[in-house]
Amino acid sequence: MGAERGYVPAVGSVGGSVQELCHTGRRPGRVGAEWASISSESPSHLMHVVCFSQRESNAQGTLGPLLCRAWTPSSLYMAWGTEHPKGSCVVDEMDFSSMELDEALRKFQAHIRVQGEAQKVERLIEAFSQRYCMCNPEVVQQFHNPDTIFILAFAIILLNTDMYSPNIKPDRKMMLEDFIRNLRGVDDGADIPRELVVGIYERIQQKELKSNEDHVTYVTKVEKSIVGMKTVLSVPHRRLVCCSRLFEVTDVNKLQKQAAHQREVFLFNDLLVILKLCPKKKSASTYTFCKSVGLLGMQFHLFENEFYSHGITLVTPLSGSEKKQVLHFCALGSDEMQKFVEDLKESIAEVTELEQIRIECKDVDYPRQLVGAPIQQGTGTA
Repeated sequence: MGAERGYVPAVGSVGGSVQELCHTGRRPGRVGAEWASISSESPSHLMHVVCFSQRESNAQGTLGPLLCRAWTPSSLYMAWGTEHPKGSCVVDEMDFSSMELDEALRKFQAHIRVQGEAQKVERLIEAFSQRYCMCNPEVVQQFHNPDTIFILAFAIILLNTDMYSPNIKPDRKMMLEDFIRNLRGVDDGADIPRELVVGIYERIQQKELKSNEDHVTYVTKVEKSIVGMKTVLSVPHRRLVCCSRLFEVTDVNKLQKQAAHQREVFLFNDLLVILKLCPKKKSASTYTFCKSVGLLGMQFHLFENEFYSHGITLVTPLSGSEKKQVLHFCALGSDEMQKFVEDLKESIAEVTELEQIRIECKDVDYPRQLVGAPIQQGTGTA
């Protein structure tokens, strides 16, 4: 990230380096206002919000656990019910018509991460199977029992895991005949047609079933590039908003050399992480951790004097104390300062709104991924 690029919004596909995480474009939208109307009697509206959120942020890593913990597959499938003209829900957003079962499952898993404990995987596969049966009634008629679709889909997930897991030695991996043998008699005592099973095995062998990269992937890449940071960054609710090159100001009334205080400031939707670039010869990591500051309760104002033309002051409460931490920065130029401030203002508003909703909903049994854990305000330094 050159000095001429003081600010970059975080969107787009994951690149090979942390700098490539940031491309100009449309950032994931805020959904805080949508959460506000959630009620314990309206899971259908909640499903609408989840669909919106997932489309905006491509957050399949969060959506999978949310779906399997919140409701049974039948309630998932019928969410929105009569309140929505299409009577649809999350899985109903997907069209599996005229698709082979494994290819439909590939499409499903591209948007919703199917992994974890068996009960979680079972619920997701059951929701998928119900939708696949509705899209392909002619396929279902080929089997003695519609439940065979679920059994076969689950077997595909197990095959994919077995085939691509680095923990399974090559000589222990499932071969074609093993896969066929495992599925004997699953269709109410009858065998699934051999050509169907062989086709599935060969397609999985050619290409792994895996999820698309999402906002958690971006954050994980940033986390891996930092040395000395104890805070866990890659959690489902956290999204990288932008990265800015700022210069930390120790005394606003004294001129200082900018090069000695250059900081790479990563703004997340609930956290500000302040880093220093690592000397290339001394570390394989890209950044050294300086400090992290929670956005909840943060205030900021701009300043300008004879030494600093584009100054930003951040004031944040310290956890467990009435004292406040004050940080001063200077931006490279007015455009960089304005863009960073706009994103910071929006992120503070979002985290404040969601914290208020979390407090209001704390007595309601919503999934933790939805309303979130209490926002932490701890500040670390290195």
